[in-house]
Amino acid sequence: MKTETEFYRRNREIDPKNGEGYTMGALYWQLNDIWPAPSWASIEHNGKWKVLHSYAIHYLDNHLVSPYEDRDKSLKVSFVRDDYLGQLSFNYSIKVYKWSQVKPIHTVEGQTKSDSFSANIIHTIPISDLLNQSKCDRNECILSVNVNNFEHKI
Repeated sequence: MKTETEFYRRNREIDPKNGEGYTMGALYWQLNDIWPAPSWASIEHNGKWKVLHSYAIHYLDNHLVSPYEDRDKSLKVSFVRDDYLGQLSFNYSIKVYKWSQVKPIHTVEGQTKSDSFSANIIHTIPISDLLNQSKCDRNECILSVNVNNFEHKI
C-alpha cells in the first residue's frame, strides 16, 4: 500500500507523453471486515485499527519524502507537498550507513525550493556513484533521506 501510494503521489506531475503521471493517489479499503480474519481492510470488524491504518498516516501526510531506485539505477528523491504555505526552502540530506554502525559513513546535503501542492524530484544520483563515494557495498549499506524546513514543522 505504501509503495503504491507513494508512486502515485510522486508521479502526479510527470509528463504524460510516456503514459505516466497525473494521478493524485489511490484509495485503500478501510472498512467492511465482518469477522476477525485476514483481509485488505485496515480497520478490524470491532473498530480497532490494524497496522496498515496506523501507518497510512505517514505515507498520506502533507509532506512526503519518497526515495526510490529508477530504471536507470539512479537514486531519485521525490518530495511531495500538499499544503497552503506557498513556496518554501528546504534542506535535505542523504546519509549512507553501514548495517554495523550508528554514524553515517557518507552524507550528501543540498537545498531546494518547493511550491504548495507540488511533487518534485529534488535529488538524483547514480547509486553506483553514491556507493563508490561512501566506499560501501550495496549489500552492506542502508540509506536515510531527510528533508527539513526550519520555518514550518514538517
